[in-house]
This record gives sequence, C-alpha cells and structure tokens, in this order.
Amino acid sequence: MKITSWLDSTTLYEDDCSTMKETLEKAASLGASLAGASLDGASLVNASLAGASLVNARLDGASLVNASLAGASLDGASLVNASLAGASLVNARLDGASLVNASLAGASLDGASLVNASL
Repeated sequence: MKITSWLDSTTLYEDDCSTMKETLEKAASLGASLAGASLDGASLVNASLAGASLVNARLDGASLVNASLAGASLDGASLVNASLAGASLVNARLDGASLVNASLAGASLDGASLVNASL
C-alpha cells in the first residue's frame, strides 16, 4: 500500500502491507515522516502509532478508536469528524490541529499540547 501527500500526491511511504493500518504502523515504527499524509476515512482502530510524524496530515473521518498516538506529532493535522474514542494522545502535539466534531470520549490527553487547536 502507498501513503501519499494530499498536497501534491507524491508518495510518502510505500510497502507491501495489505492494509493501510499495517502500512502506517510500519512507517511510524521506522520513523518515516508522514507530513501531509492523505488518510481521510482510514480505518486505524487499535493502531500503534506512538511517536508518529503526522504533521499537517489529513485524517478527516478516520477511525482511530483505541489507537496509540502517544508522543505523536499532529501539529496542523485535520481530524474533522474523526473517531478518537479511547485513543491515547498522551504527550502528543496537536498545535493548530482541527478536531472539529471529533469524538474524544475516553481519550487520554494527559500532557498533550493543543495550542491554537480547533475543538
């Protein structure tokens, strides 16, 4: 699967994984920069994305239920209508991110930075 940029459709990461969740987890574990990634509507339930670099990524309508995003960089990311119920966003950076209509029920935001974020 391929992860592309919403800015110019360039390939940010590509692997032979069978799902977007597996592809994203592998990219994150390798420290790949996924800045500007186009992930709208992605099914990322229980994804392990701790420390992922998702600056300016588009995750509108994505399902991140019970996902681990601890320490992730999501500055400027768009998570409009995303489901983050039960997700761990401990120490994540969400400065300038858009979380309008996002479901955050049961999400852990301890130590998260939300400067200028839209909620």
